[in-house]
Amino acid sequence: MGKDKGSDWGIEKLRETGSIYMIGVFRRGVFMSKPSIVDVIKSVLSAAVGVQSEKNRQKDFTQGSLPMYLIAGLIFTVVFVSAIIFLVRMVIG
Repeated sequence: MGKDKGSDWGIEKLRETGSIYMIGVFRRGVFMSKPSIVDVIKSVLSAAVGVQSEKNRQKDFTQGSLPMYLIAGLIFTVVFVSAIIFLVRMVIG
């Protein structure tokens, strides 16, 4: 089909292998399921702190759903900024 073995498999390859009926993504010869809410929260928190590994970051980009990560990131940002504002107001009086 014009794709080398190392590249992402397309829907045609999934149909050929019979993997089209599985729920998830089949890339580079490995079946990857959709990340759970807990996985997304862990990923957003570790990315915010700056300790996310390259392996997990790559997994997020290949498996994850962009809207899910955007929503989780926005919620985290609002909660974080609100907590900082609350703490500053408590200290100032």
